[in-house]
Amino acid sequence: MRQDSSDQKLRCAHCGDVIGTYESIVALVDGEAHETSKAVVTAGGRRPPSACYHAGCYASLDERAV
Repeated sequence: MRQDSSDQKLRCAHCGDVIGTYESIVALVDGEAHETSKAVVTAGGRRPPSACYHAGCYASLDERAV
């Protein structure tokens, strides 16, 4: 059975919990934050993010660049 890319376990770089497929997340790509979903991040043909966060976890970080 072939495993779809949406089956990948993507974890929040802040809390370590699994990020749900359609959950709102922040993905860092080339140092820039992008609000998106896991479904978009794991789709083929896109540059992979250096880190992903739950939107709430990212908002709570004191050291993030805005």
